[in-house]
Amino acid sequence: MISKLEKLFRISKETVGLRSEFLKKFFVKYPSQYVKELIYTSGEEKLDIPDDAPFREEDFEDDELPKTLAFCDWDLTKMGKGVKSSIIIYPESFLLSYLSFWNAIVNHEYFHAKDAFSGIYLFDGGRIDCSNIEEMPTLLDDRIRFHDRGLNPLGDFLQARAYNNEIKNTEGGTLRELKREMKNVTEFVKDYLEEFKILYKEESEISGGKNLSLLGRASYTLINDIKSTLKI
Repeated sequence: MISKLEKLFRISKETVGLRSEFLKKFFVKYPSQYVKELIYTSGEEKLDIPDDAPFREEDFEDDELPKTLAFCDWDLTKMGKGVKSSIIIYPESFLLSYLSFWNAIVNHEYFHAKDAFSGIYLFDGGRIDCSNIEEMPTLLDDRIRFHDRGLNPLGDFLQARAYNNEIKNTEGGTLRELKREMKNVTEFVKDYLEEFKILYKEESEISGGKNLSLLGRASYTLINDIKSTLKI
């Protein structure tokens, strides 16, 4: 027997006018200390992403924009200062199953909000926050390419962390109802692992093993987090 909330989600798939009501009830059921609210948007407008956001509109291909499921609207200039974020929900989220929607919001977007609220602690006790976030590059197109694309280390780092968190919180990616979905997410994470191995090697060579850059420290932290999750 499905819950009242899941039933409302299913109805909201066809009845757009109920989606905001569903999100309010969903947030009551699944609150987060890092999130201010869940906001539904029609998705007809262009993505309104601040210039200093970790993900920029130019990071997406035109045909990818309609596929956006949700977006954590946070301000890098306040990262680590305990500021709650809003989660913007797009119509494509309602194409998911209820459990997939729950996973995308609670395990992925809420995790982005946690990073924004608390900052990101590194292996050496340091932290990525508003005081140093600008040291994380957002484009390495001329320096290094991976799978024939330029890199956005900051955006990729944040996405890899959120995907890794999905695996951690779905029984290691084996939750039966999400097994196929988590198989794809695991492949994403493995791809990010290889990317950040390359970045860490390059940053280590540049530093000569001393005074590793923020990107190098973040890469090392992520590599070990992923290896721990995937048990490799």
